[in-house]
Amino acid sequence: MKHLLFSMAVFALFCSPAFSNWYDNADWQDDFYQYRIPLEVNITQSGAQILNISEEQIVTLVNATEDVPCTSAYFEFNNVTVVEYDAAGSVVGELDTGTYFISEDGPNLVYNGGFELDFAGWYHYAPSFFIESGASYNGSKALKVESQNVDKNNTSQGPMTTTVGDWYMLKYWSKAQQNTYNTYVNITTYGSASTAVKRTSHIPSLASFNWTQYQALYKADVPAIQLNIYRTIQGVQYLDDIEFYHAEIKLVIDPGS
Repeated sequence: MKHLLFSMAVFALFCSPAFSNWYDNADWQDDFYQYRIPLEVNITQSGAQILNISEEQIVTLVNATEDVPCTSAYFEFNNVTVVEYDAAGSVVGELDTGTYFISEDGPNLVYNGGFELDFAGWYHYAPSFFIESGASYNGSKALKVESQNVDKNNTSQGPMTTTVGDWYMLKYWSKAQQNTYNTYVNITTYGSASTAVKRTSHIPSLASFNWTQYQALYKADVPAIQLNIYRTIQGVQYLDDIEFYHAEIKLVIDPGS
């Protein structure tokens, strides 16, 4: 039996007399994390393994003592630590491996994301978008966006079927010939390139002179989405290897012996 404690940097101390003695008598591992949630785990194998506790379950426990409820939509995955205790409540040590990992568990949902088949699979507006040979990050071709205007002309692909509530990872490579705002790939409701832009994790607003990979996480709130590449620059920018995967965020530990 492993005694683990989840610590979260949020708003107030979480405690409950309902838990076992090891928790009631436990030493705190630090002075920074304010919510502490105990968990007993039966380890039946060695090596890394997933703890089947979701962000919704953790937030529900937190909200049991909160006057102002939290929401799992803004769960701070990176602000969680896992600490092991013995049966007396003494700290065995922080599990360095106890953290959240993102994994892709499905095929790339983008067709021809490397533009090797020119515009196959993409709906595009001429003359802002071109396929250029010899300029690819990985392959023989890339999408070239060239314009002296800033508008909302775009090339797009969809529909891509999504499962509401699940995570998806968007990845693509890009570079620009000038210091400019980023011609980025965004996500909208299918059939809408100019409205209903979906919230994702941060994508830098300035483009890089060198090939740079950009990544964004999206939690699906509609059953079908569309990927859009806007013409939002004055100058030249290239995009290549656009990928969109179903993803999972899991809490993984390696408890050792």
